[in-house]
This record gives sequence, structure tokens and C-alpha cells, in this order.
Amino acid sequence: MKKYMMACVAGGALSLAGCSTMKSNSAIAVEPSREVMITNVSVQQGAGVVEVAGTLHPMSAMVRQAGHVDIAFLGEDGEVLKEMKSQPDINIFSRKSLRRPGFAVSAEFVQAGFKKVQLIHHAGLYAACPR
Repeated sequence: MKKYMMACVAGGALSLAGCSTMKSNSAIAVEPSREVMITNVSVQQGAGVVEVAGTLHPMSAMVRQAGHVDIAFLGEDGEVLKEMKSQPDINIFSRKSLRRPGFAVSAEFVQAGFKKVQLIHHAGLYAACPR
């Protein structure tokens, strides 16, 4: 019975790993990275505030640093309306911990009009990013 329960929990976790939820009319674009996969992305919009959150997963056991995520809000023509950086809540990946680094930002928008949220992972530290 224990093995069955563990298999069900593991299967459910794997099926949710690639999900993204969106309570907004904008699209989500995640640029691929060799080191880290951005998953469980959610974009929630309401009362002039947009919240973007997600989880980071290492692509191999060799990746130790979580890095950071650049978030850009793009308009109709692809122009950048607002850029932000987000540092994960955990800076390193641990093989022993099931908890993965997550990130979240809130942005105030007085004008509606962004159509896409673009997410780019950078392996470097938050402070060292030139953007």
C-alpha cells in the first residue's frame, strides 16, 4: 500500500511539473536554458498589480547555483514595457531537499496593455547581471 501511495504522489508531482497557470490575458514565454528549467509559472493580474511566480529545476545534477530570472512585460509589437529581476528564495540546488527554488515578483501597471510575459533564466548571481 505504501509503494502504491508513493507512486501516486510521484506521478502527480511529475504531471504538474510542466504546468503553468494564468489568470490574465497575456501569454507566457519561457526562453530555454541549458542549466535550469523554469516551471509552474503563474501570472495573476488584478487591481493594477501583476504577480509573476514560478519554480526552478536543475537540468542536471552538476548545476548547483540557482541563478536568477529576468522578467520582461512585452507590448503588442514586442516592445519592452517593463523589466524586472527576481532572485530565487533559495540560492543553491540541494539533492537532499525536495524543495526547489522559487521566484516571485509584483509589478504595478497603471496602463493595461502588456500582451506577453517573457522569462529568462541566468546562471549568474543576481547582483552580477548586467541587465
